[in-house]
Amino acid sequence: MSLLTNKEKDLLAAYREKLWLERQIEQLEQDEKTEKELEELTIPPEATDLHVEESISEYKRHIDNLRANLDMLYQFNKSKEMLQEKIYTQHFVTEALYPKPTDHQQTKLIEHTQAQIAKRDELMLELVTLVSQLSEKKDELQSVHRKIISQHIANKQLQADLREERAEHSIAKEQLGGAVKSQQVNDSLRLEASIIRNMLGHLIDESEVQWMYDERWLQVMLRIGEKID
Repeated sequence: MSLLTNKEKDLLAAYREKLWLERQIEQLEQDEKTEKELEELTIPPEATDLHVEESISEYKRHIDNLRANLDMLYQFNKSKEMLQEKIYTQHFVTEALYPKPTDHQQTKLIEHTQAQIAKRDELMLELVTLVSQLSEKKDELQSVHRKIISQHIANKQLQADLREERAEHSIAKEQLGGAVKSQQVNDSLRLEASIIRNMLGHLIDESEVQWMYDERWLQVMLRIGEKID
């Protein structure tokens, strides 16, 4: 099956016919030029034998030069024709193998490209949004970290206060006796337990733990809220 269309075949045939006509015209012009040169080489009646021999030798040299030039011209034209035919054949083959897209195909390609660009823009916008949210979460995390450090410092101070209060209670307990002493000790223990519970509840609230949805922490908060006996 030929790769060339009928129109392309007609164009190629017309081009070859044009080349053939050009060669015929060149040949006619060359023949006419040769006839004129032969007329110039016509031997005059008064010529001697020596003159005739020299004229014949000169004519032979001229013929040899013409033949050499004709061969060179023929080879040049032949090479040029072969090159042109290869170029045109390659052009037609390329057009057949890789045809230009139709208007419909071009429109579909443009629509697909625009859709991909729009999708890319959406993804870029989503990426920017995620980066912004990540930055906000990072700031929140740093804020929570600062609160934890601050609460840790406060807890240390509270522990120091508890130790001091325990020391005071120990001294008071040694000074008291009997029932009064026992009551004060119990009051001190209740106070200490209350302080510890308040501190623990404060820590849980500050850490933003979702204790309502965690069974373990929920039990801890419920026990914190129980009455101290």
